[in-house]
Amino acid sequence: MENTMSSPSLVSHIIAQKTVMGLPLYRQEQDWQRRGFNLSRSIMASWMIRSSQIYGEALADRMIQDFRKCDVVHMDETVLKCLEVSREQKRTNCYMIVGVSGEHESRKMVIYQFKKTREQKFVRELLGEGFEKALMSDGFEGYDNYTGAVHLSCMAHARRHLYDAVKIRADYQTLDKLPDDTEVKLSYIRENPALGILLEPLGNINRLYEVENRAKKKKLSREEVYELRQKESKPLFDQVIKGMERITRSFDSGSKAVKGANYFLKRKDSLGRYLEDGTYPIDNNLAERMVKPFVIGRKGFLFADTEAGAEATAVWYSLSQSAIMNGLVPEKYIEHVLTRLKNEGIKEDVLEELLPYSRTLPENLYKK
Repeated sequence: MENTMSSPSLVSHIIAQKTVMGLPLYRQEQDWQRRGFNLSRSIMASWMIRSSQIYGEALADRMIQDFRKCDVVHMDETVLKCLEVSREQKRTNCYMIVGVSGEHESRKMVIYQFKKTREQKFVRELLGEGFEKALMSDGFEGYDNYTGAVHLSCMAHARRHLYDAVKIRADYQTLDKLPDDTEVKLSYIRENPALGILLEPLGNINRLYEVENRAKKKKLSREEVYELRQKESKPLFDQVIKGMERITRSFDSGSKAVKGANYFLKRKDSLGRYLEDGTYPIDNNLAERMVKPFVIGRKGFLFADTEAGAEATAVWYSLSQSAIMNGLVPEKYIEHVLTRLKNEGIKEDVLEELLPYSRTLPENLYKK
C-alpha cells in the first residue's frame, strides 16, 4: 500500500496470526514490541482494512459467484459485537454469517460475511436470487423463508433438542452411571418405561449416523449412498417419526421432551430430505465446524471496533480458512494473493487464478 511500510509478507503474517492462530492485534502488538518493533494495533488494523478493501474483497466476491453455483451449501451464524454499530444504532449484537460448500463439491470454500442484523435478507445477500440447489441449515426461520432452495434440516440439531430434555432426568443420570453392561442397562430401561420411550428415537437416530459412517468409510458413490439410505436409513427414519409421535402422546404437552419431539415433527420433511440424494448431508456439522475458527478467534479480540474492521475480518477469514480447506498454507497463500494483485491489478483472469481452489496456484503454497 502506498505511503506505508507494509509489505505483502508482513500484512499476510498479521492476517494469518489473527484468522488462523487466533492472536488478536493487541497481543501481536506486544509480540512486536518484544522483538524491538513499535508496531501499534491501530496501524495493523488499518493495514488489514485497507488491504481488504483494495485487494481482498474482490477475491472474496469472486468466490461468492462460485458459491452460488454449488449443488449443496451449508449456512450458520454466530454473534459478533461491533462497537461502532452499538453506538450508532443501540444494537447489542451483530452477526458473522458462515456459508460452506458441500462435502462433495469440487470447489472447497467457506464464506464469512459480517451483518448488522439477522434479518432474513442476509440469506439472499449471500445466495443471491434464484438459488435452487440444496441449502442445509439449522431451525432459524430466516433460512426457511428463503424460497426456491431445496431445504435440508440438521439432524444433529433436532436430536439435541430431545437429548437436552433427556439428560437432565434423574433416571437417565442413573442409567448413565450403571456398569457398561448391555443387559444391565436394558433391564433398567424396562423398569423405567418412560425413559425407554424417550431413548428409542434417540437410539434410531444414532443408527442413522452409523449408516452414514459406514458409507463414508467405504467411500461409496452417490448412487450407492442413495441405495443404502433407501434400504437401511428410510425404515429407521420412519421409526424415529413414530417414536417422536409416541412422545407427544405420552408426556405433558408443556414438557421439554414434547417440545423436542415437536421440533423434530415440525421439520420431519426437511430432516428426511437427505434420503433423496446421495450427496445431501444428514446434518449441518460442516458449517458448525467452520464457525469454530472464528469463535476461537473472537475469544481473543472479543469485538470489532468498526464496521469496516468487521467486514475486513470476514474477508480474511474467508480467504485463510478456504486456503486451509484446499491444503494451502494460509500465510503463504495470502502473501501470494496480495503480491499478484498489487503487481497486476484487479483483473478477472488474475482473480480466477488466485481462487483458493484454483488448479494453477504454485506448488510452494501447499502444505507439504
